[in-house]
Amino acid sequence: MSELRFVRLGFGAEAVEYQEAWQKQREVHAARFEDLVPDTCLLLEHPPVYTAGRRTADSER
Repeated sequence: MSELRFVRLGFGAEAVEYQEAWQKQREVHAARFEDLVPDTCLLLEHPPVYTAGRRTADSER
């Protein structure tokens, strides 16, 4: 069984902005792909976001 690393980024008043969290996820992914870090679980809260997919009509945005 491989190691699993947990990284706490922030909750509540210390919540992380969505873009910052996404960037951190991309950095961890790149490091994991290069086998520089073990499997990693990022623990965080970010403000609510609305995700509109490619097929979302303009009237639904």
